[in-house]
Amino acid sequence: MTVQSNVAAPVGKFEVLNPDEFEVEYVYWIARSVQSIIKDLAWGAAIPNVSPKDIEKLEFPIPDRSTQKGIISFLNDLKNNSLEEKNYFSPEIEEKIISAHQNQVYGGSLSSELTHQLDLVKQLRQAFLREAMQGKLVPQSRKLSGPNDEPASVLLEKIKAEKERLIKEKKIKKQKPLPPITQDEIPFDIPENWVWCRLGQVTQSMTNGIYKEDKFYSDDGIGCFRMYNINDGKINFVKLKRMILTDEEIERYLLTQNDLLLNRVNSIELLGKSGLLPYLDEPFVFESKNIRVILFEKSITAPYVNYLFLTSLIKDQILKSFKKVTGQASISQEKLNPLLIPFPPLSEQQRIVAKLDELMASCDELEASIKESQQQNEMLLQQVLREALEPNTANVA
Repeated sequence: MTVQSNVAAPVGKFEVLNPDEFEVEYVYWIARSVQSIIKDLAWGAAIPNVSPKDIEKLEFPIPDRSTQKGIISFLNDLKNNSLEEKNYFSPEIEEKIISAHQNQVYGGSLSSELTHQLDLVKQLRQAFLREAMQGKLVPQSRKLSGPNDEPASVLLEKIKAEKERLIKEKKIKKQKPLPPITQDEIPFDIPENWVWCRLGQVTQSMTNGIYKEDKFYSDDGIGCFRMYNINDGKINFVKLKRMILTDEEIERYLLTQNDLLLNRVNSIELLGKSGLLPYLDEPFVFESKNIRVILFEKSITAPYVNYLFLTSLIKDQILKSFKKVTGQASISQEKLNPLLIPFPPLSEQQRIVAKLDELMASCDELEASIKESQQQNEMLLQQVLREALEPNTANVA
């Protein structure tokens, strides 16, 4: 064994056992050439690890010491852009490494371009959402053929009457009066059959999730969606936790399809992330760092509100309400209720959602293609460099 690895905590160290035959700096260049291999060896979900034994099993090319010195000198000169017209160690391999370096330079430019493209896709998403919330994404319907085509002002009055009835029957609690909407607050014009309103005007209630200590997690309990499961308007099942709950707890926090969840505890920038539940073939609940928004479904659709929470209109209002807060923050129903939203007729909401679903799916495909290109580019560059550092005549440690 020529090299021994020594790993403590998150830091590892290589120790040369026979320095008379081995140039220490050669380890640096070998390590750079096998980065992707070491990454693939990592295990662990939260903090990936690589054991010393796994690293020691890797096969490194070890030429004689004179060749090692030539390789080190060549690579340092290449890095400093000061290559000389001389034979460092092997003209054929040197040419291959120069080609790899040129690919890296090109790959760096390509990587920057791909990152720029991802940013453009994000801007495109916001442009679609902005057009939708201004009533410009789909043609406006001028025919009033049924209750779904009623002006939004009529829907809002019906919600108000229904809310008063539910409060009188003690099915929901009376909420604090919401501030009137001033002209200065309105950020843009909307179609004449839409209205501006507060989020609290179109919700029955917002309920917090369940709190349980880690000891209640179990492999065979009820699935519980946490803040980590909410992203980009969707609910994912990554790192899903399960809880042991009573029947009463399950009934109280049980989720159903198209329930809307909001993240209520997070950094300021990520506060208010939303997610719409897909079809669920088993029972699920949600944790205390999230809020379930219960809407008047006959007047406003959950998918429309979900898209609202992806817009800069809502994000800016949330950020404004936390001017003096840094780091993590918590948003309550009292802060969510006053959020200003554009409220279209029900049929318009449905058409907006259908069009946005189509456009966002296209953005998803475009984004996935760009990310795949990024990954392939990174792997290709490391593969070329690794092959360039493997002389056919080298001994293997």
